[in-house]
Amino acid sequence: MFRGFNIFKVAPWVLDGGIRDGQAGTVAGPAFLYLAEYDPVWPVRFAELEVRLRAALRGIPVEIEHVGSTSVPGLAAKPMLDIDVVVQTSADVSVAVKCLETAGYRAKGTRGVPGREAFDQPPGGPVHALYVVVTGSKPHLDHVLLRDLLRRRPDLAARYESVKRANADRLPADSLGYTDAKADLITELLMLARSEVGVSVDPDAVEENGVVYRWRAIVDDRDVDDLHADAFGETPGRYRWRRSRPLSLGWVTASEDGRLIGFLNVAWDGNRHAFLLDTAVASDRQRRGIGRHVVARALEEAHKAGCEWVHVDYERHLSDFYAACGFTPTTGGLRLLN
Repeated sequence: MFRGFNIFKVAPWVLDGGIRDGQAGTVAGPAFLYLAEYDPVWPVRFAELEVRLRAALRGIPVEIEHVGSTSVPGLAAKPMLDIDVVVQTSADVSVAVKCLETAGYRAKGTRGVPGREAFDQPPGGPVHALYVVVTGSKPHLDHVLLRDLLRRRPDLAARYESVKRANADRLPADSLGYTDAKADLITELLMLARSEVGVSVDPDAVEENGVVYRWRAIVDDRDVDDLHADAFGETPGRYRWRRSRPLSLGWVTASEDGRLIGFLNVAWDGNRHAFLLDTAVASDRQRRGIGRHVVARALEEAHKAGCEWVHVDYERHLSDFYAACGFTPTTGGLRLLN
């Protein structure tokens, strides 16, 4: 551990351009990223990339936004720039994707975030993550609203940095865990940012018959533990949710008067396959259609994220339930390990 930044491993695709001296560099580097002190060179590097991107996208009306932590003056960050190419309509997305591929970028689909297209950068140049989003879409607003909130609220930026540093210290070689560990704070900050600018605070919430269904809502681990114990007639204990959450595409919650009454975790392989894990409904709320609503929301979000197949353990006593949710039993292999 060195003064001023933390070290943790990341996936190799991040390192195409290399890291140098805690900056978004242009030379090859080791398989580590640093949580570096804010560097005034970051907006300079962004300006350089903006010129290249505008040349690659010539003829398409776009805005190019510097987003992410490196866009907030004074905020410590992983020295990798986040950049949004903002197009005007969904029809412009495919055109922008083709132009960027011609310029050497490699399209990677949504990477689990509906409404955006992610890219691996070409070799060389400042290290950056590039996204194409439609103006006013949820991914676009999430990026710019969080950036603008942190720019105008140094107290919140300091809180965010404190959480990032603590997570980097606690999870030095777990990039997925690091990202997940700050997700609840980001959700909280986005709700505040949306409230301040007068847009929907909870755009993912859907209410039906007094039950509110949400995707990736903030949820207390103990509430999930208690719900599973109640739903399955078990003694409350440490549910594996916290350990499995970093591998989740997302999760669905069902709440009634502030009480968690339904929950479903959606794991995935990072590509085409999603897995429904432990659908749970409170014992006094079962057989009211809540389970089907939770599964339907999970299927909707998995589809939006680009998944083609959704898997579930087809237990015999749940066959009617999963048939009602549109699942078909298939032949599969299973081996007990203990």
